Amino acid sequence: MITSFNLVARPLNALIFAAFISANPLWIGLACGSYLIASVAFRRHRTQVWAYLARQAARNQTA
Repeated sequence: MITSFNLVARPLNALIFAAFISANPLWIGLACGSYLIASVAFRRHRTQVWAYLARQAARNQTA
């Protein structure tokens, strides 16, 4: 099995990968459910997320 070193850099991706590799329906369901919840939350609060990111980017430019 060949995987990317990116799994080491991104722990959330590694957990999702591990859930699907385990072939355990409970872990796969939890991974899919948490993705759906995060996706709905992002769509609901998209303007606030982009505003926050713009504030952080502006803060980094002055530093």
